[in-house]
Amino acid sequence: MDFVDNVNIADFAMIEESENDIIFQWEEMRDIFGVVVESPDKEALSKLKLEYWRRHWPQQRVPKGAVVGAGGSGWMRDDDWFNGEWKTADVKVKFDGSKAIFEFNPINAQEFTDVADFDAIYRRTLKIRLVFENKKPEINSIAI
Repeated sequence: MDFVDNVNIADFAMIEESENDIIFQWEEMRDIFGVVVESPDKEALSKLKLEYWRRHWPQQRVPKGAVVGAGGSGWMRDDDWFNGEWKTADVKVKFDGSKAIFEFNPINAQEFTDVADFDAIYRRTLKIRLVFENKKPEINSIAI
């Protein structure tokens, strides 16, 4: 995936940092297609774990091509900031110099094998967490 033309939504997130992780949180659900982390510490990047916050998605979602709106469809449960769990994302990682490029594998490959009809290569979430094995290294930039 080419991230050059995409808007970096990391710039619009509330960010929390601790000694070994960084959390990006948005006010509304976002479809995340990938994460790019730039750091001089390639070893730390190779051990980085990417997690996302979830509760109802992907089991509960609007089917592709469904017509919704006008109040006829009613309310659908949505994830929130407080009720849910961190899910480790099934990702493939490519390195380009000091950048680690994380792209999602299809969601039904390992994470949710029960949703066989949904092979999304994005994750719909309110939060993304970057978890480092040890102390967080120097970070030059993050793009989501």
